[in-house]
Amino acid sequence: MKYKHCGNSDLKLSVVSFLLDIELVYKQEPALASNLFTNEARTVELQVSETETKEIEVSKNSFAHRFSGETLIIYHNPTRKNTFGADKVEIQSYKLVTKDGEEIVIKDSEVKAGLAEKVRDGEVSRIDIFLG
Repeated sequence: MKYKHCGNSDLKLSVVSFLLDIELVYKQEPALASNLFTNEARTVELQVSETETKEIEVSKNSFAHRFSGETLIIYHNPTRKNTFGADKVEIQSYKLVTKDGEEIVIKDSEVKAGLAEKVRDGEVSRIDIFLG
């Protein structure tokens, strides 16, 4: 069997074609101990950029942090269990809040396609993750 030599441009084209067939997925896989979740609701100051802070309300049994620059992530864990190990809680749903104020609820353990692109591109200002 004879093989034809392909230049680098042919190889790049085939790689790009392959990547276009893959669906982008955003999925958190937190490893948070139960004692990291709040015992009571509280207002905290969160640094949302190098120069800006903002006060946010963090509900009871939650854990908040900043993701990828300016996106606020809040995990809601009403049973206060670990997110790892044999008796762990897992993601049940997400609520995304875009920078335009639109709220999008996803009843799945992952965010797919166009919504995952919005997360990646910084168009989502807040992600609430509900565990159970």
